[in-house]
Amino acid sequence: MKKFLAFLMIGMIAAFSTSPCYAADSVSETTTTVYQLDNGITVERTIIESDISTFATKQKRGTATQTYRMGADVIATVSLTATFWYDGSDSGVVSASSSHTTYDSWKYKNESIWDSGDTAYLSAELEHSIGNADVDLSLSCSPTGQLS
Repeated sequence: MKKFLAFLMIGMIAAFSTSPCYAADSVSETTTTVYQLDNGITVERTIIESDISTFATKQKRGTATQTYRMGADVIATVSLTATFWYDGSDSGVVSASSSHTTYDSWKYKNESIWDSGDTAYLSAELEHSIGNADVDLSLSCSPTGQLS
């Protein structure tokens, strides 16, 4: 009986410690671009992507983050995170969400998030007594899983 219980315990441990049927997330790429707005605010845009494909479907998660600077000071950081599916001939948005942080009395308002086809969008405004800035972010996935 003791041997049976020992084998039963070993079998249970082996059954419950196996890996699930999905591939682990892996961060695969980071791209950064910098541009200047008309009002003197500098925007640094970074895209970080990770594979979250299961054995049944191909999915990618990406985060596009824009850091807004007035001179050397960071005034806001806005991120759009989206999950996409793709199959080699088509792609689409599964979900999208956002986050933001503002500094030095800058206010973040009028946010809107939506998706259309293979692209997730975010629109908002940064407001301060010294000026305003529009926030426009988008993140797209190609049918082969390339984010841009």
